[in-house]
Amino acid sequence: MLESEGILRADGTLNEEMFDEIIEETPPEQIKLVVELKECVKDIVVKECDDIAKLMECFNESRNI
Repeated sequence: MLESEGILRADGTLNEEMFDEIIEETPPEQIKLVVELKECVKDIVVKECDDIAKLMECFNESRNI
């Protein structure tokens, strides 16, 4: 699932360039959210999890901190 979204490369590594492109197109007031999402994705990739629901759960938890 994450591969089809461009978040992961075929070899399973994080496609950080995709996030860099998103950040360039993001309004300044929302950049912090995108950066936080990128960090959550990194955490989940490290845990070898490709479940988008868990990705969103991680992101939502990071917003409550």
